[in-house]
Amino acid sequence: MRKRLTIITPSYEDQISLKELFLGLNQALHLIGNNVDVSLVYVNDSPWNYFPIDNLVDAVKMSLAPFSISEIIGLNLSQNLGHQKALITGLAYAYNKYAHNSQYILMDCDGEDRPIDVPRLYDSINNLTPTSFAVVASRKRRHEDRVFKLGYFLYKIFFKFLSGKRIDFGNFMILRSTCALALIKSPVAQSHIATALIRSRFPFTSLPVSRGFRYSGSSKMGGKAKLITLGIIAIGTFAEEVITRFLIVNSFALCSMFFVSLILVINFFFGVFPPIPGWTSSILVFLLGISLLLGLQLLNAIFSLSVLRNLDGVTGFDMVNDYIESVEIKQLR
Repeated sequence: MRKRLTIITPSYEDQISLKELFLGLNQALHLIGNNVDVSLVYVNDSPWNYFPIDNLVDAVKMSLAPFSISEIIGLNLSQNLGHQKALITGLAYAYNKYAHNSQYILMDCDGEDRPIDVPRLYDSINNLTPTSFAVVASRKRRHEDRVFKLGYFLYKIFFKFLSGKRIDFGNFMILRSTCALALIKSPVAQSHIATALIRSRFPFTSLPVSRGFRYSGSSKMGGKAKLITLGIIAIGTFAEEVITRFLIVNSFALCSMFFVSLILVINFFFGVFPPIPGWTSSILVFLLGISLLLGLQLLNAIFSLSVLRNLDGVTGFDMVNDYIESVEIKQLR
């Protein structure tokens, strides 16, 4: 029985990058051999600007390269869903079509996820780490400015402190079918795929890769503000762990306030330490302020948890039925 690999990528008003990705994949996928049928599923997240499959095919024909991709599937959404939901919708469609007969790769089409690393991911999950249910691409070299690198470094520390988990990867990954199904059914994956994989508890390994350069233009993600929002969402998916840590810190602050208050009362009656005008009230106000601040943060965390648990339970399969307006399929070989 021939093996199958399905690659899912979203596209938002980025036809140049989509064409370059297809050319790069068509060249790189020769490295995985001829006994693997490869399907490319691209999810058009800008329904007002659909890119016909024939345009991709013509680009390869002009390059005079043989086709290493067996099939292209274009999914045109009825509305803009956003990057994460578009990926999960494409993954759910592919799973409906191939189920356990395929492995699945998620990647961006802008060039930062390099096509040359796709055969490495495939080789890693099939030969190097056969017990893993997923292999994720962790960045060993980035090309962003220093401000972004510093922010990302602090984000990883903050994420580790609040959630107790380590994160150093994004959406670029290869999944076995059982792991893909878990992500499709996870409401968390619609907001942040990487943390959904961590929460799934499926064993996965990391493959160090370098970040590629963008094919064209700038990111459509909305700049650093959008990335900050995505980071907050990632931390929010671990609301239970965050609340636990807030409870520990808040309890420590309250205990400290109690003991300091006790010492101050004893000193007031017995005069153990010489009095300093105003210092007693200042310390009490300071400790009370810390306690109130931590309490407000705890309430905010509890609110976040309630929102997370009251999600409507929509899965990737539901989005396939609700948001895919049209499907275009073309067999290449």
